[in-house]
Amino acid sequence: MLAFVSDVRGLGELDRDDQVLILRRTFADAGWEAPRVLAALEDAPLYFDAVGQVRLDRWSAGRTVLLGDAAWATGPFGTGTSLALVGAHVLAGELGTQADVPTALARYEEIVRPSAQRAQDEVKPLAIRAMNPRSTAGVKLQRAVLGVAAPVSGKLGGLVGRLTRPPADRFALPEYPAA
Repeated sequence: MLAFVSDVRGLGELDRDDQVLILRRTFADAGWEAPRVLAALEDAPLYFDAVGQVRLDRWSAGRTVLLGDAAWATGPFGTGTSLALVGAHVLAGELGTQADVPTALARYEEIVRPSAQRAQDEVKPLAIRAMNPRSTAGVKLQRAVLGVAAPVSGKLGGLVGRLTRPPADRFALPEYPAA
């Protein structure tokens, strides 16, 4: 996977040749495995898209409901899957316990939205840029920071884990009766 930060919108709508050209220019001096990956673009299938964050006022309308990334995409930082599982659990539980669908959908959103919103709010532009350095110096700085952070996080495991675990892990799952 090749990922980069760009302020230009609509790159995913360009034709394949233009997308490959953008990737070649962006990663021309990246080193390591980049030349091999760029060479493979000639024959490989290409999926080129923007990473975004979904923020909606409502997750349901009538009997239709959104769940997971369709309702609250947080970005590529690992909270999406766990939060989607929480959402599925709550949605199923509320559909099984409420008298009608609109009430169940409203309760689902009332219960899950605060955690989804926290997860979205924790994605900072600085973190996105830090994970996608734009220069050799940026890559070296990223590696140095991660090189120090990894051993320290192991030694401080419990504390770091409590500070960095995804919002879904901090979510107290409601209990629902077995069907």
